[in-house]
Amino acid sequence: MVEVTAAVEEKISSPPVPSQPVEIQYKQINVELKQEIHELKEKIDRMAEIVDEKKIPAELSEEGKKYWALLQDKEVEENILRKIFKQLRASEEESQTEEEKILHVLEKYFKKGKPITVKKNKNKERPLVVSFIGPTGVGKTTTIAKIAANFAIKQNFAVALLTSDTYRVAAVEQLKTYGDIMGLPVEVVYSPKDMKEAIEKHQDKDLLLIDTAGRSHRNKDKVVELKSFIAAAQPDETYLVLSAPTKRKDMLEIVENYRDIEFDKIILTKIDETSSFGGILSVLQKTRKPLVYVTTGQEVPDDISEADPTWLAGKLIKER
Repeated sequence: MVEVTAAVEEKISSPPVPSQPVEIQYKQINVELKQEIHELKEKIDRMAEIVDEKKIPAELSEEGKKYWALLQDKEVEENILRKIFKQLRASEEESQTEEEKILHVLEKYFKKGKPITVKKNKNKERPLVVSFIGPTGVGKTTTIAKIAANFAIKQNFAVALLTSDTYRVAAVEQLKTYGDIMGLPVEVVYSPKDMKEAIEKHQDKDLLLIDTAGRSHRNKDKVVELKSFIAAAQPDETYLVLSAPTKRKDMLEIVENYRDIEFDKIILTKIDETSSFGGILSVLQKTRKPLVYVTTGQEVPDDISEADPTWLAGKLIKER
């Protein structure tokens, strides 16, 4: 006998084979996660470095930290920043925003001085004598021309221009050109004796404006020479002219090197060329002298105005 057994083979579907073994997949996820954690840590470290570099107090609000960093970027030094934010914390004006509070505090740091005040010299006594000092390239001559135009043309005062800047190329010609345009006499002085004689010659004027040589403030001998001219002129007021784009360190160095020449007030020029003029706050704090005028361009006589603390504070906290 023969026994026959027949059967049908069942197709058993096998599970899908992963493209990569599970162990490899886990390893890949782990690497990616570690990379993300590393990148995040780097970002946090960079932020911490920035905060540490700027020495931003941890207790400040996020908005406060933003303004601290902004003002520091504009060259406001740390000790002044600490005073500003200390005053902010003491403020009781809860209705004001952080920006309004900062503006209000900053205004107080831009100490405003009395501008040049001229009276008619009816009795032909000594006119008001104002001298201008400062390093090269700050715009003294153009500033003097603006002030002269405002008094001579707009207010009809008798004005004369004197210059001892006989070293800079075309300096005398520049002032003479302004004088010719405005119909004002220009005297060139070569020595302290010439200075005295020129002032005596113009005793009948209401206002004498003296331009001085814009020597490097690091040249001690030339600063001494300048001092002799100023002593001969015996000005009623002397203005130190500074340029807004100058770095804070250099501004303070200029003030230090001009310390032997008594000056009364400060003019800040070229404020249209920069927003980082926080260094002037250090100068105002160091010298205790007021800021009287700012210039905002080269146009004569328009681009000059009395210092406005509110405007200056607002410009300082703008992003650009």
